Amino acid sequence: MITCSQHVVSTSSSLISLAEEVLADEALAIEIYSMAAKLSRDENTRRKLLKIAEMERKHLSSWRIFLERRGAEYRIRVSPLNVRFHALLIRVLGLALAFKIMESGERDAITMYAMMLEHRIWPRMRGKN
Repeated sequence: MITCSQHVVSTSSSLISLAEEVLADEALAIEIYSMAAKLSRDENTRRKLLKIAEMERKHLSSWRIFLERRGAEYRIRVSPLNVRFHALLIRVLGLALAFKIMESGERDAITMYAMMLEHRIWPRMRGKN
């Protein structure tokens, strides 16, 4: 039988693992949106993509703070091959379809947010200690 304190520790380590994955996804998203902006011929689309990349930078910053406050060590590495693969997707399928495919990866982030809300961790992440 799992005691309450063991459950919290297990949940905490799961949250950290998920946060590390989401952090990596945010870093990749920044690179992809920035690259897509460079590929775009439409100025309005380019501005929107750069704005999304900036929003992803803010998300990345929040996840870094979340992990640092929990003493987790992490490395942010983005595979250039992965970025090139997404560039190919965008060129072949177009922005709309390529991003629709990429959105399927957002499930991990949604799971993370749900767990944080369930365990009332979210306010501590956003606040100043």
